[in-house]
Amino acid sequence: MNDNDHWKAELKRAWRERFPGKRENIEISSKVVLRGRTQPKLHLSATGVSNNMQTNEAAFEGWLLALRAWCDIPGATLSWDRPRHDCGHYQRFLFRVAHFERIIPWFEVDDNGELERATTVVASSLVINQGGAESRRASDSNSEAALERALLRWPGLPRALGVELVDHQFPVGLFRGDVTNATQVFPAGKAAVDLVGWNEHDRRFVLVELKKRGSEPIGAVSELFFYAMLLQDVSNGRFGVGGERGARVRVGADHLQRAEVLDALWLAPGHHTLLADGRIVGLLNEACAIAGDVVRFGRYRLDDSLGEGRFAIQKLEPCPRSP
Repeated sequence: MNDNDHWKAELKRAWRERFPGKRENIEISSKVVLRGRTQPKLHLSATGVSNNMQTNEAAFEGWLLALRAWCDIPGATLSWDRPRHDCGHYQRFLFRVAHFERIIPWFEVDDNGELERATTVVASSLVINQGGAESRRASDSNSEAALERALLRWPGLPRALGVELVDHQFPVGLFRGDVTNATQVFPAGKAAVDLVGWNEHDRRFVLVELKKRGSEPIGAVSELFFYAMLLQDVSNGRFGVGGERGARVRVGADHLQRAEVLDALWLAPGHHTLLADGRIVGLLNEACAIAGDVVRFGRYRLDDSLGEGRFAIQKLEPCPRSP
């Protein structure tokens, strides 16, 4: 038994109070188990913690932030089944949990010591990889990769992001020392931040989680949270940089290592229903500020309907200004 239906009803009630007369589409994944009707405990299966973080069954950050933002839960606990075999996705999950616990005061973990045994805790000399040759992602006209490339060609992108340089596919693999398949800790390969930018004046590094029209998973919250925490750990020196930098790279790890501010943005024509106002963004920014992090979150809307390679970007919830 679980209380998923109860919390779905509570989310819908809160939505209708906030946006009377507007349609909503709120569904909680059946693979996410919520128990308790006041201070819920969220349980993930071994499959969930081993899956890509953008899937609904793995996106614990998105669900718990939504319950806090919309239902004002006083606190929450996370538990999970340990997978039989360790994998990069599970290590990435443990990293996300540790950072979420670090900055969110109302969040607790029932982990049976798993966080203490995480590779990012017990291993030393961990490094991210660098961009190499030009990305060859699939780019049919309706793909996210095609949208990404079109934005890179748009002359207005640097100004819209408030940067001087823009680039794409910034790698987020993590390795023990040398960058090889055998030393991989987090998934590498196609794992990358969609768009990045650099402003030399205020040493601000911008990372963008881009979604195409019709792709609005709650997992986008988890993706951007992971990217922001990982890149912050590079900028503060916890993790190093390995491998060779490719000639095509315009915004690289050298910029990140000099960054004083990291702006993490959701950019999409539409966002998940539970990201419909600034509550989740506000919760993350408040937590990061209290924790002394240099990460600031923001949510932007992309108008991709103008045609001829033109776009417009609206700042729905801009990143807070530095104190």
